Amino acid sequence: TFDFLIGIAAVKVKKYQQAVFALERTVIVRPKWKLARFNLAKSYFYIDNLLAAKNELNKLQPLVTDEAFKQTISLFLDKIEQSVLNKQKQLKQLIGISIGHDSNINSGAILDEFQSPLLNQPIQLSLESQETSDEALYFNYQLRYQTPINQNKLIISEVALFHTDYKESKHNKFQSSIAQISAKYQDTLSWSTFQAGVYLRPLLLDSAMYRNQYGFEGNLIIPIHKKI
Repeated sequence: TFDFLIGIAAVKVKKYQQAVFALERTVIVRPKWKLARFNLAKSYFYIDNLLAAKNELNKLQPLVTDEAFKQTISLFLDKIEQSVLNKQKQLKQLIGISIGHDSNINSGAILDEFQSPLLNQPIQLSLESQETSDEALYFNYQLRYQTPINQNKLIISEVALFHTDYKESKHNKFQSSIAQISAKYQDTLSWSTFQAGVYLRPLLLDSAMYRNQYGFEGNLIIPIHKKI
């Protein structure tokens, strides 16, 4: 048909959007025209409509008897699958800086004394034991990379740093830095998303190592509504 000729001409000059318009009309009129449907799938692929390209090839497969053509369709489907996976590869970076007020930077006591049941008299707390406030600067950096295993499964790795500093130099000893290194496996099921991974979280106080925290974590994410 005339639409088919226009579509093939558009494919040859790589005007794939025009090819789609013409070849869509062609397969509506002649749905079993294998060459028209194959070129429609090809045009969809090159305008990045991967789902439509896959659907057209799936419709075409039962119509094809030629083994060489079947192999071509199979290779094309593999190429679409790989393109879908490549789109799921992501590298994200996040940097945040904020200013706030911390009313108790040392996790101290609110009162300046407490009553001892043994001594029957109040005990005065040292200034260092009482709550101390200061203006705080918060800095965080996160680097996250995800790579797909297939369309439903991912490996996610993350490196993050959270640092807190204070305005008064006498409060430098309360500076803290928490790092996080983690890796997790994610599987998207029909009704939920499952994640399992490991993490390491070193904590530094006043630029000195305070503790290392590490462990295993698992998450089950169930959407309340499928459209959310």
